[in-house]
This record gives sequence, structure tokens and C-alpha cells, in this order.
Amino acid sequence: MKIIENMTNGYRKIASGIAIVAFLTLMYFALIPGGTMATSFVTAVSGDPIIGAFIKLVDYPQYNATSTGPLGEYTLNNVPYDAIAGGSTYTMRTRATGYALNTTTVFINGASATKDIQLIPGYKYTAAGQIYGGQWRTNFIVGNLGTQDTTLDVNFIDLSGITRNNSEDVISNMASKDYTWFDRAGAIEGSGTITSEQLIDTVTLQRSSSAGKIGFFEGTPLNIEKTQWFMPGMIFSGQWRSGFKVLNLGTVDADVTMYWYNSTGELINTITRTIPPNAAPYYDWNTYGLIASGNSPQAAEGTVTIVSNNAQPLSVTASQASETAGKFGFWNGIYMNDQKTDVFVTGQLWYNPAWRSGFKVANIGSVDADVTMYFYNSAGTLINTVNRIVSPKASPYFDWYTYGFVPSGNVASDGTVRVVSNNGTPIYVVESQASEVSGFIDFYQGVEINGNKTAGLINLKFGGGERSGFKIANPGNSPITATIKFYNATGGLLRTETGFSVPAKGSPYLAWNSYTTEPSGSVTVEATDRISVTASFASDTESKMGMFKGIAGQ
Repeated sequence: MKIIENMTNGYRKIASGIAIVAFLTLMYFALIPGGTMATSFVTAVSGDPIIGAFIKLVDYPQYNATSTGPLGEYTLNNVPYDAIAGGSTYTMRTRATGYALNTTTVFINGASATKDIQLIPGYKYTAAGQIYGGQWRTNFIVGNLGTQDTTLDVNFIDLSGITRNNSEDVISNMASKDYTWFDRAGAIEGSGTITSEQLIDTVTLQRSSSAGKIGFFEGTPLNIEKTQWFMPGMIFSGQWRSGFKVLNLGTVDADVTMYWYNSTGELINTITRTIPPNAAPYYDWNTYGLIASGNSPQAAEGTVTIVSNNAQPLSVTASQASETAGKFGFWNGIYMNDQKTDVFVTGQLWYNPAWRSGFKVANIGSVDADVTMYFYNSAGTLINTVNRIVSPKASPYFDWYTYGFVPSGNVASDGTVRVVSNNGTPIYVVESQASEVSGFIDFYQGVEINGNKTAGLINLKFGGGERSGFKIANPGNSPITATIKFYNATGGLLRTETGFSVPAKGSPYLAWNSYTTEPSGSVTVEATDRISVTASFASDTESKMGMFKGIAGQ
């Protein structure tokens, strides 16, 4: 009986094998080469032909072509298709220098098909300052704030400007994708570059395995070309240390000179460096400011002017850190005019004193700035007015407790400030919030969508000991209303809040977990007048973490 059973099982296996072979043979004859694309064209929005575009089928990359000729024509021959189904639909991807990566579909069968492709420059961002080494590690998040799917073309570049890896990823509108630097590039420093046909935003999270706190803030460009920058708020004193990264946004090496000033505006050091494209080397205040001054007490704090001598555009991002446990984060004030003489300061607070905040007013002009600061409570009522003279290259600090909370009779625990340069000298404002309670906090600002009445945030979270939310700031003199839409991580709409009221000079806070149970997602805010939206990211358990935005390309 056992022999018969074994023979039966053997026949079954043979029969199964014959069936599989027959199926594969059928599929072989069903999926046959023979589909042909008639001559098609690759053009720009203007209609101009694009020569040298590379077109491939994602499913079968060996079937590819390059656009040639005076009209940017291409064709694909002998493409396999499913004869039984009457044809096959394939994903097609097109790449051309100076244009965003395009993804579309094409249907191929026995008849000649055509697929004209139109490319656009799209949007380009650089996620600079990526690192994996020592105590530090980073990841960056890319969110699609457009109206339809987009293809992210992501390059992972080392400090020498060499591409170490590449990723092509399609994400839905209002969805986001997380890239861990070590997984993509290894234990090096560098930058990520991202292009997209749809509007995107990027946020980098930098974490540490050691205790302490860190926050990031942007410098301010001094010209439209972004070849001259001013970096306020440099420090090496007590628990605090700071420095900055200079990102070369250009296409060739940048010849960069940095001028270092002490707290009185005196020049204490000048250095010149060559920075490759997409590289973002770090310069610390202790080495190039304090020590270079001979450890002068006036050089415990200071500012830096950064100049690209050969006209390559730059971007400058600073960090301030401490090894003392606690929370610390930065964000920038909102310019109210093109002259940079009127700045709105949001989200100021003082609680118990577990939380405290303040801001630095930097004079980026060449003469003394006559500055008046108007302090408002959360209802938009004026509670204090302060006037100060700020010297060129100086950036004094003003805390909410001294100038907002106490003058209000210890009532105004939070509020906003308007900072005005009365004599037309341009200024720049950097805000900070801190706590000595263990954990971390940092901030990043939303991106404007179709003007300054609408903003989007790509990275909000509640879970794993981390939480986030956002402030909607109204810099105007009248109340406004806003429509707020909450999306999950894949872009699905979760909830819509209409008629949300924001008082004049107010900046109410909305916690992510108060409006949805989703662990992460994104938000858009559309208001009846100008707004600024700033997100916070915090934890009471994990140690040092800071956030900074990607830089829009040239």
C-alpha cells in the first residue's frame, strides 16, 4: 500500500509539473515581443523639443529610447505585451537634464501606439546637513503638497559632490516619504537633492545618542541672488555652543569668504573656503570666532557674514546645542514687507517656568537700527512697548517673561510681538523656545501654497513617545478664519475644520492628536488673509533632536 501511495504522489507531482510548464508556455506565447510605438515626441511646456531625454519602461527597463532629431522624437520597438488580454499597460518614466522626472502609463498591443511626453522644470529641493557618524544621525522627509501624484527623484550626495545612491519614488498628493540617511548613503556626511513635478517640502530630523538639546535656524540672505548671507546668534558660552553649515546651491565650486564679528560688531576673523556643489560643510563659533579672537569676552557671542565671491548661490543653516538635558528649538520671524524693517514674532510664552521663549533681533544693516517692539497678549491686546538701539552686526535677545508676562501683571503667559525698524535699517528675527525638562522640541515652518493665505505642513505625528502640532499666526490687525484639512501618511483626507477663528496678532496652537487618531500625516491651512504656520515636534523621553527645512533650488 505504501508503494502505491508513493506512486500516486509521484504521479501527482509529475502532473503538477506538467501543468506549471504548460502554464508558463502559455504565458510565454501570450506575452510576446511585437508591440511597437509609432514616433512620439518629448517637449517642454512651451512646445520646444527636448533632445537627449531618456525614456524607459519601468517594468522592462531594457526597452528604452533617447529622444533625437529636431523634434525630440523617439520610438520603442518589439515591446512584449499580453496577447490574450489584448495588450499591456506599462509604467513609462522619462528623464532629461533640467526637468523633473516624469512618470506616466502607456498601453501597448499589436497596433502602433503613440505617447507624447511633456516635461516641466518642476521643483528642486536640497536636504543639506545629512550625517551618520559619532553621536549624530539624520533622516529627511519629503511631502507632496501638489494636486496629484508626483515622482520624487532623490540623489544622495557626499561632501565631495559625488552621488552615492539614487531613488525614484511615486507618492500621492498630501503623502510623504521618509529617507534614512545611513540606509541610503552609509556612514558619511552629505546632502539629498530632490526634484518633483508637484510642489513639495522637505524636513530633516537630526538626532543624537547623547543627552542634551539642540535647535536649528536659518540665516538670512542679504541679496536676491543669495550670494551674501548674515548669520546672527552665534555663541560659545556656558552650556551653549553654536555653528552653521554653508550649502552651495550652485553648479560649480563656490569660493566663499566668511567674516566673523564679536558682540560689539568688531571684525575678529576672516576665512575663505572652497565648497563643492551640493556640499554643506560645518563651521563652529568656538574655533573660528571665540578662539580666533584670543578668547575675548566680547567674542563669546557674535555674528557672521558669508559671501560667495564667484556668484554661486548659497544657503546657511545654524545650530545651537547643549549637553545639558532639556528641550530647545528655533523658528524665524515673519517679514511683513520687502524692506525687512517690519517683522512679526509668533508663539511667545512663559509657563511656570517649565517653558520659556524669546527672540533675537539682528541688525543686518550698516548703521544703528532704531527698533520698537510691540508686545501683544493672546487676544491681540497691546501690553508693552519697548524701544532699543541695535548696533550693526549685533543681535540682542529679548525674553517674553521680562517684556511680555511681567508687564501684563503676570497674566499674559503667551502672545506675539511686532518688531519695527523705525529708521529703515533692515533687521532679522530668530525665535527660540526652551525648557529644562528632559526630552526634545524643535520647530519648522510650513510652506506657502498659492500665496501667503494658504500653507502646508508635511510632517505631523503622535506616537512612539513623540508628538506634534502647529501654530497658525495672524499678523494682521483683524480676526481671520481658516479651513484646516488633516491627511494621513498616504494622503487620505481625515478631517476638515471650517471657520477656525484666529484673532488679530494671535497664534493659536493645534495638537495633532486632538483632531485625529492617525499616528502621522500632513495638514493644509487656507485662511481669509495672510497667515504663517509653524509646526512643533516634541518628546518627553528621547534625548537631543533638532529639525531644519530643505532649501528650494535655483
